[in-house]
Amino acid sequence: MDKCKGFCITRQVLICCLICQALTNISVMAVGACIAIDPRKAEVKGHGFIMLILSVMFLCILAAGTIGLIGEYTSILLLFAGLMIVGFLVGAFTHLMVFLTATPEETVQKLHLNLEDYKNIKSQKKAWDLMQEQNRCCGITGPDNWLYYNLSIPSTCCHPIDNSGDPPSDHCALFNGSGYIYRKGCSTSWNAPRLVYQTDEPDQNTPKRTRLNFKQSVIYMMVFDYISKIVCIVSALAVSWLVW
Repeated sequence: MDKCKGFCITRQVLICCLICQALTNISVMAVGACIAIDPRKAEVKGHGFIMLILSVMFLCILAAGTIGLIGEYTSILLLFAGLMIVGFLVGAFTHLMVFLTATPEETVQKLHLNLEDYKNIKSQKKAWDLMQEQNRCCGITGPDNWLYYNLSIPSTCCHPIDNSGDPPSDHCALFNGSGYIYRKGCSTSWNAPRLVYQTDEPDQNTPKRTRLNFKQSVIYMMVFDYISKIVCIVSALAVSWLVW
């Protein structure tokens, strides 16, 4: 009776873990697809494809675990547990490598996000203007970034003397004779992360925007995903032992 009760409880836990894992991997697949097809995230497109591949791999493993659980096949449950351990290690190593090499791409992502806040958040406007003046640059990869977000090119993108081969600009000619525009983007500037990562509350008349930090959201998802994987592995081993 105790063994039967233990089997039922463990089986329910494994079912819950399989459902959580399926939902998590479907979410990861959706995020990876969005990153892979978003032209603004071209620098991290490879990471999007990695997320897609890993999520598809885990969904196949989960399908095997579901078959083993429904049919109470000990061999398939053991195979499922083994594949989950291998997948756990591969996923952990892949995520570690992604975060170790993601600093430049993360900077570009935040530059894109904060450029949208130029009109709404004073600290972002100040940071962008200061960075463009100090580094003699404009936008993320060039002046077209401002037009992409339907924003007017700031006067800090303009300068009066063409000492760097920058092209003339009719738009910049409106700012006290500053007839040239910086064509170099600011994404490679040494102080881009320090200046553009600043945050502030919008003005009182501006609707408040909430936006999850990409890195933090991925970390939270990873923690939940890995805890669920560990419970899945333990539950599968326990169910296979009780079925044996």
